[in-house]
Amino acid sequence: MLLGAGLAAGSVAGAGNVGAASPIPTAFVNVAVSPDYITYGHTTLTVTGRLVESADHNAGVPAELVDINSVSTGITIGTATTDSTGRFSVTESTLVWADQLVAVTAGDATYGGATSARVDVSVIVAPTRITLNKQALLVAPAGTVRTFTGKAEVEVNGKWIPLPGAYVQVAQNDGLTLPANGPIGTTGSNGTFSLRAEAISSGGHWFANTTWVYPSPITSQPLYTQVNSNMVDAYVSYRTRITRFSIPARAQTHHGLDINGTMQLWDGSKWDGPDAVADPTVWMRRLPGGRWTPVMQMQAGPSGGSVLTFAQDGLFLNGGRGIAPGRYEWRAQQQYSDDFSVYYAVFRASAPVYLVTTVVDNTCVTGLTVGHANGRTQVGGEVQDSCGPGEASFGPVRGTYDVYFHPRGTTNWRLLGSARTGNGSLSFTRAGTLNGYFKVVFPAQWYYLGSTSRSVYVG
Repeated sequence: MLLGAGLAAGSVAGAGNVGAASPIPTAFVNVAVSPDYITYGHTTLTVTGRLVESADHNAGVPAELVDINSVSTGITIGTATTDSTGRFSVTESTLVWADQLVAVTAGDATYGGATSARVDVSVIVAPTRITLNKQALLVAPAGTVRTFTGKAEVEVNGKWIPLPGAYVQVAQNDGLTLPANGPIGTTGSNGTFSLRAEAISSGGHWFANTTWVYPSPITSQPLYTQVNSNMVDAYVSYRTRITRFSIPARAQTHHGLDINGTMQLWDGSKWDGPDAVADPTVWMRRLPGGRWTPVMQMQAGPSGGSVLTFAQDGLFLNGGRGIAPGRYEWRAQQQYSDDFSVYYAVFRASAPVYLVTTVVDNTCVTGLTVGHANGRTQVGGEVQDSCGPGEASFGPVRGTYDVYFHPRGTTNWRLLGSARTGNGSLSFTRAGTLNGYFKVVFPAQWYYLGSTSRSVYVG
């Protein structure tokens, strides 16, 4: 009784200093999620547990608000109120990736707040497949706008069903995407897509893929796999033009010909096609009225910028003998050709470009002889067109030659006379016995270059 009285007295005496009672500490027990995974088509989860007094786990905490929060985002994905025993249950279906969840109660004047341990939600990734339809037009002019269509599907419960709302992108098989990073779009309710690719300027094999686009932050993979479709072919055809064609206007038959040129490809809007390798052909014919004959197929390759360059140094024809002397017309032209293994392209024929060149032949006067017989002076020798090592002859030299003479003790050459050879052989006769120096000059004529013999002395 005295203890009781003391307590009462104490209570009365100290009544002005006693504060409000502290909230009762609480804790979460038996928090679990079922099922503990999500997959495509099955994203509904139920989080259950119990809120109890920390000091006595048998004492449930009733009528408290419980939030279920995503650890990765901090967002509340569901809310429930505890029943009379402290139990709660929250069903939700908003998760789209693997996550961790916690139960949180803020508490009130009677019960304190608490946060549960984390529970894991994993992802079982559903298989997907994507089909890209063949292009209706296999080869289209560079710059053509193409539309790629197809369908994305996902496997659910062993069956393939349309995959709506998936992001799909179309790209080249070499990893180079189409302009503007490749057309990208979303599949419709039936899983189909239609992506418009602007102004394709290069051909090749194309594929579509399901690409993952996440909300932020990214924490894990989505509910379906990222896969590539089958390959489809989409080739381009290029308009072509020869922009420069160069062969010397005058060339020497034994020296070969240097051929140079440039060409361009039309990319659909300008002459700025890609770095491809085209194959223009060079033709020739002898004037007048000769028949066109292909000389060689060139290889026009990238040389920087938008220009393809082709060149051949020292072209020799006729089995390496050279080009016979004469006047020739040349033509450079890109013929129709296709390359479906490297450039996936068709090269359309260009307008031809023409040039005319004159091919001349060198000459030399050899074997000069001078003699006297029957009161006459005779000059012999030969003029030929194969004068250097390994040079081929294009046949007997025909033309007029001049014979010069000056007596010993003088230096001024004077013309003795002229003669004509039909087979390269020289045979000149002059009345009288002349002693002194002799030489023969074969002037430039027809397509022959001029030449002069060495001088010969007769005394």
